[in-house]
Amino acid sequence: VTKVTVVGAQTLTATATSQQGVLSAADSTVSLTVNQAGSTTTTTSASISTAGVPTGLNGSGKSTAKAKSDKKAPTSAAIASTGKRGATVKLRFRIYDDLGVAKALTTVERNGKSFATEKTGFGPVAFGTTYFLGWHVPALAPKGTYRFCVVAVDRAGNHSRSSCAALALK
Repeated sequence: VTKVTVVGAQTLTATATSQQGVLSAADSTVSLTVNQAGSTTTTTSASISTAGVPTGLNGSGKSTAKAKSDKKAPTSAAIASTGKRGATVKLRFRIYDDLGVAKALTTVERNGKSFATEKTGFGPVAFGTTYFLGWHVPALAPKGTYRFCVVAVDRAGNHSRSSCAALALK
């Protein structure tokens, strides 16, 4: 976001550093020319996306290009987990969306009975990264094997297929 207070053409340049996850030097700099006319103040906001890089990982997820309808569902994969009664268990999973932003919805079941539902908010997701949600297991929960399922949802409302894995409680 920039606030231009000087009349005339101004060139604004931003450069990302290696600590900000820049993969190549060609993708690290962007310039924007603003021509302020008259004596009023103008506020400009720009979000620039480089082809091949998910916009959700680089800011607001909005693009200056013509908006396209997102019809591709995200993917999800539950990963088997273990834990103890009376403690917090990490429900581990992988989710990914082609636009780089999604949220996870999880359920814990045993013998057809739902024990818990947990969810995250929308956030950046990277391919191959393992995420987790904490679930505090009731101390009186029966020992044994439970089923933990995850569904990913993108900002367009597309849902992944449910993926389930075992959750062993001691």
